[in-house]
Amino acid sequence: MILATVVTTADAAPSLPRTGAYADAPLVVVALADEPALADLAAATAPDHVWAALADAVTAIVRARRPDTDPVVFLRPDLLAAPTAANPTAHATESASDTEPPAPPLLVAPGLPYDRVMVSLHLAARTAGLAAPHPFLDPDAFVAWCAASDLGGHAPVPRYFMELRRLRHDLLVGYPEVPGLDAAEFLEWIRVYGLAETGLPASFSPPAPRPGHDVYDQAGANIVGMFAAELGMAEVARRLADAAHLAHVPTARITFTSDHHRTTREAAQERARFDTNIVCLNADSLPSFTQQVGPSFYEGRTTIGVWFWETAHFPSMFHGAMRTVDEIWAASDFVADVFRAVAPPEVPVVRFPLPIVAPAVAAGVDRATFALPTDHFLFHTSFDYRSVANRKNPFGVVEAYCRAFAPTDGAHLVVKSINEAADPHAAARVHALASGRADITFLDAVLTPAENAALLAHADCHVSLHRSEGFGFNIADALALGVPFIATGATGNLAFCRAEHGVLVPATEVLVGEGSFPYEPGSTWFEPDLAFAAEAMRAMVDDPSTARARAAAGRAWVLAEFHPARTGRFVRDRLAACRAERVVTPPPAPAEPPRDRSVLARVVARARERIHV
Repeated sequence: MILATVVTTADAAPSLPRTGAYADAPLVVVALADEPALADLAAATAPDHVWAALADAVTAIVRARRPDTDPVVFLRPDLLAAPTAANPTAHATESASDTEPPAPPLLVAPGLPYDRVMVSLHLAARTAGLAAPHPFLDPDAFVAWCAASDLGGHAPVPRYFMELRRLRHDLLVGYPEVPGLDAAEFLEWIRVYGLAETGLPASFSPPAPRPGHDVYDQAGANIVGMFAAELGMAEVARRLADAAHLAHVPTARITFTSDHHRTTREAAQERARFDTNIVCLNADSLPSFTQQVGPSFYEGRTTIGVWFWETAHFPSMFHGAMRTVDEIWAASDFVADVFRAVAPPEVPVVRFPLPIVAPAVAAGVDRATFALPTDHFLFHTSFDYRSVANRKNPFGVVEAYCRAFAPTDGAHLVVKSINEAADPHAAARVHALASGRADITFLDAVLTPAENAALLAHADCHVSLHRSEGFGFNIADALALGVPFIATGATGNLAFCRAEHGVLVPATEVLVGEGSFPYEPGSTWFEPDLAFAAEAMRAMVDDPSTARARAAAGRAWVLAEFHPARTGRFVRDRLAACRAERVVTPPPAPAEPPRDRSVLARVVARARERIHV
């Protein structure tokens, strides 16, 4: 250990306590006037927090002179007001008399004071172990570091002003969401008022926004979705992101979480850094996501909504979500037509190829795992009670099966579901339809995706007598696994279902009726012909080889036609087209800002907004 004391000139006598642990320590004297890097500090006095940084600078100098030492730096007693957290060993004495004239400010550059904001930034960087330039050993680099931003291109707030905001209560209240909703207005405050209030040079001014606030220079896609969840919309987001990756489209995965959905996967939260948003959330979920990220998430970007809907009319209560998106992607002609009927002219609806891939099948999982007979023809249906049982229509599957077979005919039906407790009335109804039928197994359980796929893969036929589907993932999975299918011949599943690959059941358009919220009673969906479905079930049991051959042909076709590479090319080309078509409208020339537009005025305005919300 050595002691180092700071003096203004070499002939200034140091005055240090030489007791205790320091009694025999060697002493190094650092004269400010003899150090070019510290020349501006000669004969200067300043607040105690400034001297903490001075002590840090002197420590660096002493270490350069005496390598492999651990100096303890003391400031001149007549220059020191109090010890600081940065230099707890500094010797404290009484401060200078209040009658003395104020000392000149400590400068890091000509005309640029080393103020409390810079001190706080420097000490925070030291505490965090960051490689920030030293304010006195490399002042030019330190000033440039203070003027730079940690927040990236979309909110380039200089470090100095982020720290100033943290230290000033009025700025925190006036601009609470930075980065976020208030970033753009805080940047404007810096340009108009901040530089004048602080006296900082123009190098501290953030760059002006480009016309139209299009400040996202990186071409790519911020793909939003429930990446951690196990549900159809989450799978849509995962498949789109994977497909974009195949086409070398730069992407960031933005995970939206909701208390209403089960999460079983880890999902990284990446920074939204690209010029296009692909939001894989239905219109009813969009307001919740916007509340989380703030409207600034959409500013300067093209936003594409990947949406689904299952009835012929899109409810007016969700029309407001169309103001958030610039374009809608639909995975089926049925869904595209639903949105085209209500979308404003400036919001195009584009049909896109949603990838269909064969799901991974769990090894070692077979019929015996679920106590299902191994010597019967096994029909399979699956649904989520939270997806509206009247729409999924397990009732029709059970009724058609019971019409087709007696309990001893050698067939078996497994009804796989989740969330039965969410709709006990529907559960009681479907169980009642199967009363006394030992050849019908109900399995309400949460399985892993691979276990679900194994159950489906070991079935002889998948049955979906839905009244409406936006797409129909369960049917697509069956087709991708080569499992024969019987499905309603209407709505979204016709995007990939062909009569030559399975059985399409005729259906009649009917009113939805009461009791199927959020679907409007006056809207329509399709009632499948249960007599036809029952005959199709019998025919499949009678001639299973033909059914398997058709399913094998369907598998080869669907995996080629809906290959992720095709979707990737679509995403790449469509994003390029959106980028080329993007209209950037120059904003009007800014008027002279009103001089009473202070931070206080903004705080008051915010309070009024909250009162009237």
